Amino acid sequence: MYRTTNRPNTRIEVADALRGIAVAGIILFHAREHFNLYWSALDLPRAGFGSWEQPVADMLGFLLSGKMYAIFALLFGLSFFIQSDNQAQRGNDFSLRFAWRMVLLFGIGLVNAAIYNGDVLTYYALFGLLMIPIGKLPNRWVWVIAALLFIQPLELWQYFSGHTLSIRGIEGMETLYPTLATGTFAESARVSLLYGPLSSFGWGLEHGRGTQTLLMFVLGMLAGRYRLFYDEGQHRRIWGGLLAVGIAGTWLVPFEAMRNLMTATAIVSTVEVEDPSILAARIEGYDLILSGEKLGDTSFTLAVNSNGRVETKMVSVHVTEVCGIEEAESLKIVASPNPVRDILTVRACVGAELTVFDLRGVAVYRDTMVESESRLNVSSLPAGIYVLSVCANDRTEYIRIIKQ
Repeated sequence: MYRTTNRPNTRIEVADALRGIAVAGIILFHAREHFNLYWSALDLPRAGFGSWEQPVADMLGFLLSGKMYAIFALLFGLSFFIQSDNQAQRGNDFSLRFAWRMVLLFGIGLVNAAIYNGDVLTYYALFGLLMIPIGKLPNRWVWVIAALLFIQPLELWQYFSGHTLSIRGIEGMETLYPTLATGTFAESARVSLLYGPLSSFGWGLEHGRGTQTLLMFVLGMLAGRYRLFYDEGQHRRIWGGLLAVGIAGTWLVPFEAMRNLMTATAIVSTVEVEDPSILAARIEGYDLILSGEKLGDTSFTLAVNSNGRVETKMVSVHVTEVCGIEEAESLKIVASPNPVRDILTVRACVGAELTVFDLRGVAVYRDTMVESESRLNVSSLPAGIYVLSVCANDRTEYIRIIKQ
C-alpha cells in the first residue's frame, strides 16, 4: 500500500505550460483533417497532402504526431497523483471524489463527442477509474504494471495470433460519416454521440493507444511520486538524459520496423487489381472483397496508409473456390456514365439495394431501387474511385465507379 511522504505539492508551472502546448498541438494536428470531417463524403481537401504542403505536413507529423497526446496523458497521471496525495496528507481517501470527477469527465466527453466524433475524454474517464486501484499500490508493483504496459501485450497478441481486436462491426457504425456528409446537425450529433466514442475507442485498440494511454497515466503518477517535475536533486540531469535518449532513439531506432510490429492494423486506402478477370475490388472493414470468376493465381496492389505513411504493397492470392457464380445468373447491372461527374444512372431489378463505398470501405451513399432505373446524385463526392454494391435476390455484385 502506498503511503504519502507528506511533502508539499506546490503548483508546477512547467506542467501547466506543457499541458497547454499539448492541447494546442493536438488541435493543430487534427485541424488539417477538419476534425474528422475529411473522412466523410464532404468535398473538403485534406490540408498537408500534395505539392508544397507535403513537407510541411511531414514536419508537423514529426513534431506533433504521437507526442502531444502522450504529454497530455502523462500530465493526467501527474494531476491524479497531486490531487490524491494532497487529500492523503489531510487524512482523506480521494477515491470516491476522483471517481465522481471521472463520471463528470465522461459526461463532458459525451457532449464533445456529439460535435467531434474523435473525442478521447470518454475513454480517458474509463481508464482514469483504473488509476484508483493502481494508485494504492507501492512503487515496485506500479513499475511492474508500467513494464507490462510498455511491451503492449494486446498489440503483441494481435500481431502474433493474427487476430484483431476490433469493434468496427457494430451495426449502424457505418452510418457515421455518411450522416455527417448529408444529415442535419441533429442527425449528425446523434450518430456522433452513438458511434463516435466507440469508433475512437476502437481506433485506440487497433493502433495501440489503449495500452499507451494507460501507460502514460501510470508514468505520470510515478513522476509525481518521485517529484521529477520539481527542480530538486539530480532531476535536471535525469530529464537531460531522457532528452538525449529520445533524440538518439529518433535517429537510431528502426521505428518503421517497430511500428509494423506494434501497430496491429493499417488502413488500406486503395486497391488496384492487376488481373483483368477481377471485375472489382474493395475493402469492407478488414476484408478484401474481390468480384470475378477466375480460379488460380491473381495479384493486386494495395496502397496501405499506416499512421499517415502510405506504402504500396503487391499481394498475390490463389483462388481455390468461387462462390455464387453457378447458383444464380448475373443481376445484369448497368451503371452509366462511368466515369461520372454528377448523376449516375443505375439499371437493375426493382428492390435492389444500392450502396456506394469509398476505397476505405466506408458507405457514402445508400438507396433502394423502386423502379428498374435509379439516378444517384454523386456530385458531392470527392473525385476518386468508388465501388457500387448492388444486392438483390440474396446476391451481391460490385461495379467500380470513377468519380471525376
